[in-house]
This record gives sequence, C-alpha cells and structure tokens, in this order.
Amino acid sequence: MAIYYIDATLGKDSNDGLTPTSPLKNQDNLELQPGDTVLFKKGTSYRTGIKSPSLEGDPITYSSYGEGAPPVFYGSKNFSGCGYWKQTDTKNIWKLDVLLDDEPCNLIFNHGKDFGKLAWSFSELNSQGKWWSNVFGKRVKRESFETADLFLYSCDNPGLIYKDIEIALFGTKSILQAFKNTVFDGLHILNSGVHGFGITRPENVLFNNCIFENIGGCVWDLSRKIRYGNGVECWDGGKNVTVSNCEFKNIFDSCFTTQGSSNMELHENISCINCSMKKYGMAAFEIRDRIGKSILFENNFCTDAGYGFALNDEPVPRYSEIYPEPMGHHIFIWRGIPTDEGHIEIRNNTFRGKPTGQVVYTRIDSLSAASQISIHDNIID
Repeated sequence: MAIYYIDATLGKDSNDGLTPTSPLKNQDNLELQPGDTVLFKKGTSYRTGIKSPSLEGDPITYSSYGEGAPPVFYGSKNFSGCGYWKQTDTKNIWKLDVLLDDEPCNLIFNHGKDFGKLAWSFSELNSQGKWWSNVFGKRVKRESFETADLFLYSCDNPGLIYKDIEIALFGTKSILQAFKNTVFDGLHILNSGVHGFGITRPENVLFNNCIFENIGGCVWDLSRKIRYGNGVECWDGGKNVTVSNCEFKNIFDSCFTTQGSSNMELHENISCINCSMKKYGMAAFEIRDRIGKSILFENNFCTDAGYGFALNDEPVPRYSEIYPEPMGHHIFIWRGIPTDEGHIEIRNNTFRGKPTGQVVYTRIDSLSAASQISIHDNIID
C-alpha cells in the first residue's frame, strides 16, 4: 500500500512521488493498487478531475497534506484579462477570442461573487453579464462539433469589468469519478459544468470533508430552456455511498440525489449526514424514481433553497421538467416507485429560510411509495 504525494506547483514528472520532498506534478500516470493513498498538497489547484480505477479490495484514498486551503479541482478554464476578448461589430457584445473545444455551461465572475446570465438566443444579449454559445445542448445529445463560440454582453472589455473570469465546461461530466472502493477526503470541487460527482451505480464510495461549489449549468433541453447539474448524484442505483461533513454551495439543481432511468437498479445504504447546503436551485435532497433501501438524510443544515446562480435572471418558477410547478425545495420527492423493503429516512435536519418552492415538495401518487418515506424531527426556521 503506497502513499503518493502530488504538488502541482513544485512537483516534477521525474520524481517518484513517494515523499513530500519528491512530489509528482499530477496523478495522471500512477498505476494505483488497492489500499493506495494519493495526497495533494494543500494550497494547490488542478485543472483536471480525479478518475479513480475500479479495483477490488481496500479502497483507494484521495486526500491532502501540508498546511493551508484544501486542494482545488476545477471544471473550468480561466479567461481573465483583456487579451481573451474581442469586440464584435455589435455594440457591447464581445466574443471570446479563443476557440473552445468543449461546451460552455456557466460563467463565474470574481471568484464566485457573480455569475453570467445565460441568454437562450443571440438576440437576448442585451444586458451586462449575459452570455450565449452556439453549441448549447450538443454534449448532452452527443452531437459533434469542432469549436464552440461564446459571446458576452459587456459595457467594456470583460477583462476590465471583471477581475476574474472562469468558464465552466462540460468536460468529463463529473469532476470526481469513482465506480467502487474509493475515499475522497478534504478536497475542493469547483466550477463543474455538470456534476461534482455523478456516476452510474457507485459502490463503496465515501466523501468526507469535501467542498462542492458552483456546480452545474449545462443546457439539458434547449427548446424547453432547462439546465441541470448536481453536487453528488447516484445514477441508476448504488450501494454503500456516504457523504459526510461536506459543504455544498451554489448547486444548480440538487446537492445530493438518488435517481435513474428505466434501467435503474436498487439504491442501497446511501447516506448524507452532517453536511452544510446553501443556495441550491432544485433541492438539498432530491429523491427521484425508485425508492431505495436504507437511504438516510440526517443532521444536515440546509438554507437558501431555490437561490444562487440557478435563479440568476431566471423566472420564478424556474424552468424544469415539471414547469410551471415550483423549484427550490429543501426536500423534493417525485416519481417514486416502491421497492421491497424500501425505506428513506429524513431526520434531524435544519431547514432555514423561505424557499422559492416548499420545505418538502412531493409528487408521489402511490400510497405504498409514500409509506416508505419517513420525515421527522427536523427543524424549520
């Protein structure tokens, strides 16, 4: 069981990575084995995500070492400075003077103090911060394109108006990827175009003391004006997944969700406990489709449901699959199908502030499904 040290600033590809004084620059070429640990230097940042190998046996752990802020994993590229932007023939409309090879999903200004306002057509570029791209929705539909153009309305060069400009991209869809036997501890996941973690049937995966911030914004349906993106999503099933002591800030849809397709298998032993959740467009906890077995949402602090960049220049209610029904709930339960021994427990959470939707919003017609969901001992203030 080896321990590897990664330092994006001082690391070298020629180092062995086995001590803090001989760190690697990144983890890309490591041939990890069960029980190995990868430690990233605190205070460093990475423009790639983490894709953990699927191995049997002891989990692979990704954590940090040293002092300072948690290591940051970006799903965005930085385009700060006047040189990245070119004025078009249309007044106040600037074009990114770089050919993107991926679909842009969100614009983050000044380290998250402000966000771009998505325009659904070029003609809607009519106020500061509005942006538009010619490739909206193509990655979701798996349509090919060579380059993506991006236009931004700004009263002056965006590099002068904003000190920092990040463009979140579709990328690998999830910044963290792990199908089984993985621990993520003390990492900062920032500016994902789609999900922080969104994997099909994960098994034995733990998230502890992680930060998920500015997640989502990808166009899901251009004609219906729907965007999406979740903090942690277990898709089509999963087993033994725990999210503990994590922080979620500015999540486009849901901080934590179990959901799936017509091929959905059972979600079993899935827990979200002791987390802080703030500014989420859809819900802190979203239960969709099949009712899982031993699902727990406990001791979480949830506030500002429906706010954040998900409501940036959007109507209320915001566009969604169930529009014009509301979005922005602390708990959102819909399309629930009962399961043998299914049970979801939502207890001892604090739900603060007036949501744009409701504290708990359900769309379940089946009494048998509703009986498998227990909501009790929560604080609403």
